Amino acid sequence: PAHDKPVVIVCEGQLIQLNLKAEQVAQRSGTEQTVHSSMERTNNGRFWTASFRDGTTRIFDSRGIQQAALRTNPPGTNIYVRLNDDGSRIAIYRRELSKLEIWDVRQRKLIRTFTIPNVANFTWATNSELLISHRDGNFMERYNVDTGESSSVTDDRFHGFLAHRFSSTGNLAVGWNQKNELVCFALDSDEVQWTVAPPSKPLRSPVWLPDSTAVALLCEGHLILVDADTGKLRWEIEVTNSRVVAVDATDDNVLLAEENYLRRYS
Repeated sequence: PAHDKPVVIVCEGQLIQLNLKAEQVAQRSGTEQTVHSSMERTNNGRFWTASFRDGTTRIFDSRGIQQAALRTNPPGTNIYVRLNDDGSRIAIYRRELSKLEIWDVRQRKLIRTFTIPNVANFTWATNSELLISHRDGNFMERYNVDTGESSSVTDDRFHGFLAHRFSSTGNLAVGWNQKNELVCFALDSDEVQWTVAPPSKPLRSPVWLPDSTAVALLCEGHLILVDADTGKLRWEIEVTNSRVVAVDATDDNVLLAEENYLRRYS
């Protein structure tokens, strides 16, 4: 959210809201809400979701207020969850079963199951279509969850394509591949827009600035900002990567989370 609204983080399994303006903790969840997976935010930033140890997948708005809870898995199991932009569907991938599940949030029930092996990552491209990358292929797959139809785009730069994230406009996706290159892909043309070789190995998922003009990427010892139109480096900062755990962006800052600190870069 904007810099004057709470930032929600996971710390030792608890949900914590930070007031950046006052530089203090605004709210802390109880121990019964132990987070079991990383938080995943929607492309438009309206919602985020996470899997909890009690077997629920919960949806929160940008203020950190819980909107829904679904009993999606046995307690203690780990799953990969993604929420679409309007908050109506959750996609869950169970890697050990090669199963992709689509859950209806309003009805709080499983509505479709697909068998898709070797998924490296998946992201909602639209409210009804997933973009899926595979561990052993050089292609991206677009999967319509309503019809079950799929189409694929082949490019050597997609080999091992990981951690892709869509812009708030929903047209561009960025991710890094097996060669540790940052790749930008346009959904409307099915073409790669640009490729950038970071100064070192990427450590975390790329992060779009809310206005979709640039992408922040945390690498070994470096934090970089890349222009979304040209793929050119805007700036590069050396950071101590041994304690860095996350990177994200508000409306006017790039946030870098370390073990005990939250740093802000303009």
